[in-house]
Amino acid sequence: TSPTQLDVLYKSWNRQLYHARKIGNKPWTVTALGGRMLDFPTAAKTADGTLHAFVRGLDGGLWEASIARDADHWSGWTSLSAPLNAPPADGSPSAVMANGQLSVYSRTKSGGLIVFSQNGQWSVNDLGGNYIGSPTATAGGTYMRDADGGLVFFDSHGCAARISR
Repeated sequence: TSPTQLDVLYKSWNRQLYHARKIGNKPWTVTALGGRMLDFPTAAKTADGTLHAFVRGLDGGLWEASIARDADHWSGWTSLSAPLNAPPADGSPSAVMANGQLSVYSRTKSGGLIVFSQNGQWSVNDLGGNYIGSPTATAGGTYMRDADGGLVFFDSHGCAARISR
């Protein structure tokens, strides 16, 4: 990736994910990644420049597609939820690359919070709880709203602290 490259991922009217890319003075390119999603996509770029896109599919599971730096074609869609027996998600996921680890946070249909983490291979951890809305991932962890409307912060180890009422 060059400093003059801009990548934009968006959900279109047909529930498919699109990737718009602008590199330097070249014209915009737009690629349809296919698939069908609910809610909004999220993305994170790994240290090697690979761009990873994540969506909640029509089955409620978390799905991933990626494109290597300077590549012209995206990978196909891969379910992260099915092979890990993860519970169905609810709302938009939120991804972050921090401390060498790719993490994707998602709220479950029962209101809990789960985190998918990649350290060589994908794993899922159920952090429990009763939350509303979608998570907001940061380099230090993620923010969620609890059922009472308070703001809760989960650090990168999954430890929760309520920071507002």
